[in-house]
Amino acid sequence: MRKVVRILLVIGIFGMVGCQENRRSTDRRAQLVGQENLQLKKQIQEKDREIERLKKEIQSLHEQAEKDSQLQGQTYTKLMEIINDITAQLEACKAGKPVLEETPEL
Repeated sequence: MRKVVRILLVIGIFGMVGCQENRRSTDRRAQLVGQENLQLKKQIQEKDREIERLKKEIQSLHEQAEKDSQLQGQTYTKLMEIINDITAQLEACKAGKPVLEETPEL
C-alpha cells in the first residue's frame, strides 16, 4: 500500500512539473507572438507613412505635369505664330513686296 502511495505521489509530482513546463512554454510562445505583433504594427505604421509620402509625391508630379503641359501648349502656340509670320514674310518676298525687319520674340 505504501508503495502504491509513493508511486502515486511520484507520478503527481512529475505531472505537476510537466504542467509547469508546459505553462512556461505556452507563456513564452505568447510572449513571442506579442513581440511579433508589435513589430508588425510598427511595420504597418512605417508602410502607412510611406504610402502617404508617395501619395503626396504623386500629387506633386501630377501638378508639375499639368504645368509642363500648359507651358508646352504655350510654346507650341508661339512657335506656330512665328512659323506663320515667317511663311507670310516668305510669301511677301516671293511676291516682290518689301519685308519688315521684325524678329519675333519667343
